[in-house]
Amino acid sequence: MIMKVLKRTVSCPVISERDLYGVKILMFRLTEYHLGAALIRHGDSVIIT
Repeated sequence: MIMKVLKRTVSCPVISERDLYGVKILMFRLTEYHLGAALIRHGDSVIIT
């Protein structure tokens, strides 16, 4: 999925505002997921508010 986004961005020199926003959200979700997984792995309980 990330590769598809990157390919589209590379093939199109002008990145639309919407695409940029989508990439930011995707990166945020991935980071959030990795942080959550790391915390759970260390035995801490993760409470998402």
